[in-house]
Amino acid sequence: MWRRGCCRLLQLGGSSHHPQPAAAEASHWPPPSWGSSRGIAERVNGVAATVQFERFYEAPTMSADAVLATLRELVQEQSADVHLLAALSRRFAGHAEEFFPPQIEELMGAFAQLGYCDEHLVHGVAGRMEDLASDASPRRVVRLLRYASTLHLRPDAWLGHALAALHRQMPNMREGLPAVIISLHGLRWRDDELEELLLTQGFIVSEHLGDEFLGRLLEAWTRYGQWDEEVQDRLETLAEQFVAQRGQSKSKARTPDLRDGLNILAGLRRCSAAEERRSGPAADHLEKLLVAQVQSAGPEEVSAALGWMKRLALRSDPLWKASADSVELALKEKAFVRDLLPEATHCLASLAGSGKEEAALVAGLLSTAEVKAATPKYGARQSLQLLHAVSMLRLRDESVVGPLAAQTARLARQLTLPERRILLTVSDASGSPDDSLAAASRNLSLLPLPPLLGNEPALAKASQLSTVRVGAESLLIDKKARRIKDESALSGVKYLGFGDMLTEAGQARAQLSPACRLAISALERHGWKVELRP
Repeated sequence: MWRRGCCRLLQLGGSSHHPQPAAAEASHWPPPSWGSSRGIAERVNGVAATVQFERFYEAPTMSADAVLATLRELVQEQSADVHLLAALSRRFAGHAEEFFPPQIEELMGAFAQLGYCDEHLVHGVAGRMEDLASDASPRRVVRLLRYASTLHLRPDAWLGHALAALHRQMPNMREGLPAVIISLHGLRWRDDELEELLLTQGFIVSEHLGDEFLGRLLEAWTRYGQWDEEVQDRLETLAEQFVAQRGQSKSKARTPDLRDGLNILAGLRRCSAAEERRSGPAADHLEKLLVAQVQSAGPEEVSAALGWMKRLALRSDPLWKASADSVELALKEKAFVRDLLPEATHCLASLAGSGKEEAALVAGLLSTAEVKAATPKYGARQSLQLLHAVSMLRLRDESVVGPLAAQTARLARQLTLPERRILLTVSDASGSPDDSLAAASRNLSLLPLPPLLGNEPALAKASQLSTVRVGAESLLIDKKARRIKDESALSGVKYLGFGDMLTEAGQARAQLSPACRLAISALERHGWKVELRP
């Protein structure tokens, strides 16, 4: 009764007595409290305080169905309430036997969408993975691997049962094969025999699924950085077919999708990097064709192509310049500036090289009158994208950085959990602890994802490693180092994931991405020496 009474009083504003006359309300519209209320921004996408209280209060005793229903609501709200997520994770870990396998799969998917993972979730998933994977269908195996890769689940705790299910279902694997390869690579799990089996199965089913599937398969497989003669030959054949199909598009044939061409180009670039040689004529011809297609494409298609290049971690100087020119021309369209410009600008910054020319081009885009007029109307996510872009490029123009930082700080509580980590990284890398952005990031509740591990020989003695939180990142250190109070205690290891390195033509080795460089800078601002391991 006490709890229901409190909730009812909260809903009524603290009291149900002495209602105000209707005439008085009308004469003071809008109410004075509207102009002086604090935290308006954080309640735009939020929920009532009573709902938050009831969820947290009931989390320890929720049934499995109630836990899932709450997680569905949190996903729809894009919640970043780490305290509630921690309570739900503890509830699952403490009573994991109450959850059926489909419910555990849905729970993992919800936590993956929210970007939250802690030791309780890892413990609960590891304890039930045998039941979850014992009779898993091919689609469930694909989803489990995808969720685990997103959450950075420690492979040695659960992956054995999932791999056994993957081997059993290998003859039935079809469309999900590229996702399986991408997930295993994202977990930094290396198994030459398994990689060969996945590639062989992909070649078998590609005869029925077509060239688009084969392009996705080969792009995923080349992420391992290995060279294979058959893979190289098939990629070159796909490139020639793509160019030929593009040449026939004028005769009412279907214009090939830019993303399919980018998949092929990324695979060819990685094959060349693995063999430490320059790309062949097939890759160069395909790149020229893609540049021409970007130059003739509309703003929406160019924005989608930039997003796909970022997803592939593909750095191409001609494609970058062509895309930047298209974005600059699209500034005349108000709809593009309003809806697509922040994402396109963020992709350009994420794929930029180390030269000053590209940074100056992005700075010029953000300094235009059209962008400055639209900036105050951007939401939290769009403002953060622009702020992250200028931070990755090390722009120092206060007329650009200042308004973006102030607006992002004002809207910070609307950000999702992954976005809050980006905000904290930007704030730490800036090195100014007294500004509004630093204050906003300090007031946000967040939890970094676990560090990437994998199964490399260097991690054979994983029990001797410990995890330490540094800002928005998790670093690996020797357990003995935690007991040492000198400079060696501030030295950690970070295993790079996909996207931390960019593949570029003419480079024997991949280069650190701007986002990774910014994250390292933020760690160094905390006084840590970081050893990067590819």
